[in-house]
Amino acid sequence: MDYKEILDNLKCQTNNENTFKISECGPNIFIHFWATWCPPCRSEIPELQKIYNEYKNNADFLFINCDNNKTDIDTFITNKQISMPIGYDLNSEIANLFNIRSIPSSFFIKRTPNKTYNVKNIVGAMDYKTLKNNFEDFLTQL
Repeated sequence: MDYKEILDNLKCQTNNENTFKISECGPNIFIHFWATWCPPCRSEIPELQKIYNEYKNNADFLFINCDNNKTDIDTFITNKQISMPIGYDLNSEIANLFNIRSIPSSFFIKRTPNKTYNVKNIVGAMDYKTLKNNFEDFLTQL
């Protein structure tokens, strides 16, 4: 799949009232699709929060929620004390662009100096060790 056009134009409203734009990101970008109704997604949240806390100065993060009710998402974020940037994809437009068929789904994206993208997609929940190993590989190799 060619992600260049998708990524060049990606914009997503976030829970902190900002708009996430790839064009404003650095070279290391992590995008993760999830939902509050998804048991593997829910179990992965603490691990993702740890990774975000550790690497937020080394990469741009967006955790795109695929639920269709903003109030439910916001309640979940508050109850779980999530500080990660959460994107709203209430009508699945972004998930459809990325051809998401199963969640959770993670995208490790490296933007090169000539504005092309190297993308690694991992489908399924990851424990902390797997996330950390993939993130370290992503930052040094991808």
